[in-house]
Amino acid sequence: MPLPPFRPPRGAELDAPPFDPDEGGASAVEAGGEDEVRNEQIERLLQAMEDLPSHPTVALRVLWLVDDPSSDVARLAKTVELDPLLAARLIRISNSAYYSLRTPVTNVPRAIAALGFATVRSLAASAACGLTDDDTAVEGEFWSHAAAVANAAQLVAPRYAVPPSDAFALGLLHDLGEALLHQAAPAAWSQLGPRPTPQREIELLGITHAEAGARVLEAWKFPAAFCEAIANHHHTLSPRETPLTQCLIAAELVANLAVGDITIARGDAARMVLALDGIEGEGLDRIVSRVRHETAALSAVLTAGDAP
Repeated sequence: MPLPPFRPPRGAELDAPPFDPDEGGASAVEAGGEDEVRNEQIERLLQAMEDLPSHPTVALRVLWLVDDPSSDVARLAKTVELDPLLAARLIRISNSAYYSLRTPVTNVPRAIAALGFATVRSLAASAACGLTDDDTAVEGEFWSHAAAVANAAQLVAPRYAVPPSDAFALGLLHDLGEALLHQAAPAAWSQLGPRPTPQREIELLGITHAEAGARVLEAWKFPAAFCEAIANHHHTLSPRETPLTQCLIAAELVANLAVGDITIARGDAARMVLALDGIEGEGLDRIVSRVRHETAALSAVLTAGDAP
């Protein structure tokens, strides 16, 4: 299903007013009621997220090129090389223990070939949002969870007939909205506490992190199915969801079993849900074991500093 229309992102030179969920309530209520207050808050928050990109020129050009059917590795590499930090990041990740390539990657074209366009798109999006900058980088826990879900997603992808590279890229960005909301509205986000529910996010921010991430990625012309999966990744695992959404929901359940801080009861519930979808027994145990052992290597390379 299509997401609500959203203005495309603009450069960092534009100044969006700081988002304050407590500001301007009385006048807006007089003008049209609480719904208008909430709608205004949401639009202002999304406006703030539009202005977050710190390297819009290169990172957004990479996003557009990846979406261009006529683009090839050489053309994409020339654009990536304009941003030394992004180039270094792609080369470093492709050389990580997670990928275990036989020969070292020493240039951007080979790094792109090793990672795939889908993963390059996700890494470019994280760079565009400033998630890898020293002054705005998200906490390591964000990337640790992203690594676990990305790893799990590509392992369960065959069950849903989803290309593993697409599933991996989806896992990396599935909680992008959390990072964006944290940057755009830090005071409000700090009030949520650990593991906020979608209802609590709506109460304080007027929007969930899943919807916020999906709307920003839609504006950046990510595939519609990708954005829908991001928006719905906290739904119940069900055949009613798209294959990509089912893959992401299942991957998060697997990641929680592998490295999540969950109770025995929640773990048993996750196993029951996965079993209903045909992911069970020794097969599930093997997937959980791989995610548990491989996530640390991927997380380490995602959180390591970049050097031009």
